[in-house]
Amino acid sequence: MQIRIRSGGHDYEGLSYVSEVPFVVIDLINLREVQVDVEKRSAWVQGGATAGELLYKISQKSKTLGFPAGICPTVGVSGLISGGGYGFLMRKYGLSADNILDAHIIDVNGRVLDRESMGEDLFWAIRGGGGASFGVIIAWKVKLVHVPSTVTIFRVSRTLEHNATKLIQKWQLVANKLDEDLNIRVILERVNTSTQTRKLTIKATFESLFLGGVDGLIPLMEEEFPELGLVREDCTEMSWIESVIYHGGFTSDFTSDQPLEVLLNRTHSGVLFFKAKSDYVRDPIPDIGLEGLWPMFYEDEAKSAVLIFTPYGGIMDEISESEIPFPHRAGNIYQIQHLVFWKEEGDKVEKRHINWIRKLYIYMEPFVSKSPRGAYVNYRDLDIGVNNNNGYTSYKKASIWGVKYFKNNFKRLAKVKTKVDPLNFFRSEQSIPSLSRFDNITIRHNTLPCEEGMQLLEFPDALHYVYDASHVIQVDDMEVRDNLTVETWPVRIEDREVKRLRGKEIVLVKVIWVGPTGESVTWESESKMKVSYPELFPSNYECSLKRSLKQTGKRTFIVHSGYKSLKRPRTMWSLKRADERPVSVPFRRLLELVRLSEPGGRLSEQAQFQPL
Repeated sequence: MQIRIRSGGHDYEGLSYVSEVPFVVIDLINLREVQVDVEKRSAWVQGGATAGELLYKISQKSKTLGFPAGICPTVGVSGLISGGGYGFLMRKYGLSADNILDAHIIDVNGRVLDRESMGEDLFWAIRGGGGASFGVIIAWKVKLVHVPSTVTIFRVSRTLEHNATKLIQKWQLVANKLDEDLNIRVILERVNTSTQTRKLTIKATFESLFLGGVDGLIPLMEEEFPELGLVREDCTEMSWIESVIYHGGFTSDFTSDQPLEVLLNRTHSGVLFFKAKSDYVRDPIPDIGLEGLWPMFYEDEAKSAVLIFTPYGGIMDEISESEIPFPHRAGNIYQIQHLVFWKEEGDKVEKRHINWIRKLYIYMEPFVSKSPRGAYVNYRDLDIGVNNNNGYTSYKKASIWGVKYFKNNFKRLAKVKTKVDPLNFFRSEQSIPSLSRFDNITIRHNTLPCEEGMQLLEFPDALHYVYDASHVIQVDDMEVRDNLTVETWPVRIEDREVKRLRGKEIVLVKVIWVGPTGESVTWESESKMKVSYPELFPSNYECSLKRSLKQTGKRTFIVHSGYKSLKRPRTMWSLKRADERPVSVPFRRLLELVRLSEPGGRLSEQAQFQPL
């Protein structure tokens, strides 16, 4: 039985109310109280409140205080904050998770903990690391930020026929360098052209929030982004809380007089189905990349597809990658959200649209971040990897998706998880895994260069464990070194295969390794193995053995009366191959060579032999 925690129900893959295994939902909908302290510039908000409810309550207390929440007001605050929290204030004040002062969480033992009692490690983890992995977060203390009494918004659209591609190119060069009071995002979508009947085109919409009046915005745009051609008539001044309503999609009319109470609406009147993915761009996408993207928007499945470019810069470039678990900071120009929507029900329709966005994701690969290809956990995407559904997932398997969301912070998140929820009670398809003791053991094969891989424990999917506290055995803590290794060495080649990749032949050999735990098998590059272990390859092994004169104290390491008399394992014999290349061979390998090359097992000073 799994526990799913629902704040606002906006998880992109529905993990707060969907699972392939039996589960129970903890719905926080009745925990929605908000207490605002204007004097201290802070507020306590319960975990079931939405961003809209929080911002509405703040606006009732002050017209010049706000909070850097997300753009969609119906998102629950716990999901928003625990994943990061993008918004139009991010270039000025950072993410929602960057502005948290305290929190209350119910841990796996049923205790209600605040920042002091939970400790800084757990407090760090829940601010951007996915709170549902660690417990039930029932309240947040947020830091309120200053907003001016008047802000300015604009929305300017251009199609391909009106130079949209060139404008996007210019935007890529300036968006992350603009004044931190100005945030301009780009929305790409397919529309009908205004010049030809039933002809499609691409529309780029430049949507902005400026923390100030229009008199300050126009000169700034004329200096930094004159190509957009922004004029005063494109702009509208309003209060900051009114801009939240506008950007939240409650109205598309600048002059519409929507009541602030619309922010208390917990439901979003959107389409029925969608699939999303995310990326980070570190270098501007070239013209050829954008022009190759446009034809994909003309396909049937892209009728309601949208790409959103969210700019970086400002304070986002100044906060360390490890300050909180959210790691996507300096070096990014902007973030991309890929979206495709559809209204029709049915598996075939769903498959067509999901295949389309997967194809788009593949197309974008050369233009986005690499090693890892970054992703945003609040735009959750199960395509990038999932945990096992039987209760245990190794750190290695979870890293497939984890490093994309959290980069180097993923290991620390796993350590915090192991400390606070070692039995993985709070789990889902993409929850942080608890570390097994086996996750710290490394197998090292003695190849050059040294290759390392983890020896990890995986339980079969058929196994299922139902938690019972009586099964827990108390044991003393045991420290395991992070660099614990097991040495192995190759003893023979069993097979050889030739693979072809992009017209090139790659020769692989099947290597048998021996170590403390017995034999293991790997496929290695033949060329590398020939360099590192020439004695394993018969064609290279007409070797002449020379006597080593090394001595330690009174004991001679190498004698000539027979291999049983060779006593020191660390003794190295100097060999010379037929091509005159010198090779050093360990003692235990030498014994095998002698045993296999001379029936009598005797070793003369200039013995000739054939290795394995």
